[in-house]
Amino acid sequence: MLLTANLKGKKHLEHLQLRWHGDTDDAAHERDVLEQLQPHTNVESISIIGYAGPTFPEWVGDSSFSNIVSLTLSECKRCSSFPPLGQLASLKYHVVQAFDGVVVIGTEFYGSCMNPFGNLEELRFERMPHLHEWISSEGGAFPVLRELYIKECPNVSKALPSHLPSLTTLEIERCQQLAAALPTTPPICRLKLDDISRYVLVTKLPSGLHGLRVDAFNPISSLLEGMERMGAPSTNLEEMEIRNCGSLMSFPLQMFSKLKSFQISECPNLESLVAYERSHGNFTRSCLNSVCPDLTLLRLWNCSNVKSLPKCMLSLLPSLEILQLVNCPELV
Repeated sequence: MLLTANLKGKKHLEHLQLRWHGDTDDAAHERDVLEQLQPHTNVESISIIGYAGPTFPEWVGDSSFSNIVSLTLSECKRCSSFPPLGQLASLKYHVVQAFDGVVVIGTEFYGSCMNPFGNLEELRFERMPHLHEWISSEGGAFPVLRELYIKECPNVSKALPSHLPSLTTLEIERCQQLAAALPTTPPICRLKLDDISRYVLVTKLPSGLHGLRVDAFNPISSLLEGMERMGAPSTNLEEMEIRNCGSLMSFPLQMFSKLKSFQISECPNLESLVAYERSHGNFTRSCLNSVCPDLTLLRLWNCSNVKSLPKCMLSLLPSLEILQLVNCPELV
C-alpha cells in the first residue's frame, strides 16, 4: 500500500502531514514506513507527528529538498537525535516538540553545509524534558533568525547560541536550569522570561531591547540589579510587563525613562512605585521632572499590598493618558 501511494512521484504535492496514532513495539518497521513515504523534492511544508522510529530516514533533512519552507517535528519520542536539518536551504520556520529522547542537540543538527539554517527565521524547541545542552555551530548558523522560543525544557542548562545577529524576539519559559547568558544581539527588541527560566543570566540585556515581559521571575531583584549595572541600555525599554513576582516590593521608575507602557499584575508584596535620584551614592526620594516623559499607559492589577503611587504624578508622568487600578485595596 505504501508503494502504491508513490508520494515521491507526486510533483504537485506542496504540503504533507504524516501522523501516527498510538504506540508500537516495532521501531524498525516505523522507520521503514517513513522511508517509503518520501515525498517529491518539490514539497514546501512537512509535518511529522507521532513518529515512533529511533532515527529518521536519510531523506529527512537531505539537501535535495531545497523547496521546504516549513518543517514541524512533533512527538517523536523515541528519537535521540535530529536529522541534518541545517542543510535545508529554504527552511524558514522550524518547530520541534516533545522529543523525549533527545539529551543533546549536537553537530548532526547542522549538517555539512557551510552556513547551516541560512534562511531560517523562526525556531521553536518545546516540551523536551531530557534536553540538557544545545551545542552551537561554528559555521555561521542562523544568520537571519528573527524569533527563538525555548519552552518547557526543564533540564536544559546550556543553550542559546552566543551570536544571533538578526534575532528580534526571544522567549524562554519553564527552563529552570538554564544558566546561559542571553545572546549578544543588538537587534533584540522583545524578550520574555518566566518563572522557571529565572537562572538565565541577565547581567547584560541587548541594547536594542524595546519590550520586556517578566512572568514569575524570582527573585526579580536580580533582574533589576542587572539592569542597573548596565546603566543606559535599560532605558531603551518602551513596553514592560511584570506578572506574578512575589518578591517585588517596589519598582524604580527612574531606571526606565523611555517607557510608554507599563503593567504590573499579581505582585502581592508590591508596596509602591518610586522615583529616586542618586545623591552621594545613595537613593533619596524626590519629585523629579519627567521621570517617564513618554509614559501613556500605567496599569496595576491585583497588587493587594500596594499602598502608594509616586508623588508629583503630573511632573513625573506628564504624558499619562490611561491609569488603571484593579483590586488594589490598600492604595491610599
